Amino acid sequence: MKFKLLTIRHKFNNLSDRELVNLIVDKNNDDAVIYLLYERYYKRIKAWVYECYKSMQYLDEMINCLYIHLKGKKADWHTLSTFKKDEAFLGWLKRVSINLFLEKRNEMIGLGISKSSDVNVTRVGDDPIPEPRSDNKISDCEHMVMAMEAISRLKNDDYRFVIIKELEKYNHEEIAMLLREKDKANNVTRKYRGQITLPTASYIDMIKGRAINELKIIIVQIKKEWYDSK
Repeated sequence: MKFKLLTIRHKFNNLSDRELVNLIVDKNNDDAVIYLLYERYYKRIKAWVYECYKSMQYLDEMINCLYIHLKGKKADWHTLSTFKKDEAFLGWLKRVSINLFLEKRNEMIGLGISKSSDVNVTRVGDDPIPEPRSDNKISDCEHMVMAMEAISRLKNDDYRFVIIKELEKYNHEEIAMLLREKDKANNVTRKYRGQITLPTASYIDMIKGRAINELKIIIVQIKKEWYDSK
């Protein structure tokens, strides 16, 4: 992510907001969008999210919502194209962002966000990856083999990807970026309620939680197979 942003920064740093908007609307340049949202105005967007939620818990979701909103329902950058030549882009982006964040607030509150305080929310994705329970008849090496076998039996590609990347010590924001890059390389387009969406850190939390629940069941099955073979 840091390398990609450095590359994008070098490419777009000298362009004006208007030039970037033209690149996005006329050429559908996704890198220019990433630069605007994650580099040039990232700190501003963080401040606007906190202003609306008094929490940073769903910052990634809000940036994702903003991306979708700017792109428009027909993926033609309809909303972004409403930016007028005589406007200051920062003022326009603040107005659009805050209106959107406030519109989404009830939905986010329903997911566990307080609109008046920064609340620590316990998420399923915070649970540790399960390991086979210690057993005197099973060596540490066999424990590891069981765990890796359980991961390989996960049928969902996202489940396997997230668990493996977490074992490789990537955090959830980094895993979300890696998954977005994987989708792009494989020409995969994700949709939610008919709109294009991108994997976020909270999506990774959810996927990890589901993967953990499935791994627990698989590990029980593997241990049964192991005992039955003895």
